[in-house]
Amino acid sequence: MGGGITSKGYCCNIKLSMDDYKMQSDMYVLSLGGCNMILGIQWLMILGPILWDFCELWMQFKVDDNKYIIKGINVGKS
Repeated sequence: MGGGITSKGYCCNIKLSMDDYKMQSDMYVLSLGGCNMILGIQWLMILGPILWDFCELWMQFKVDDNKYIIKGINVGKS
């Protein structure tokens, strides 16, 4: 049960912005098909409480009293 993937490298202090939300973090380099980036548990843990809607593909969280909503692209939804 479960598996693993080997990182092809490690990048320090990568700056990332999603609309108004900005962050800086170290990130692993992985070969992934069909996506540009995966924001992992290390990032999710710093956010505190998160509100999710997996049907509508959005997540909401607060950082320093600022509310952020990240929306996904729902391809193939009927």
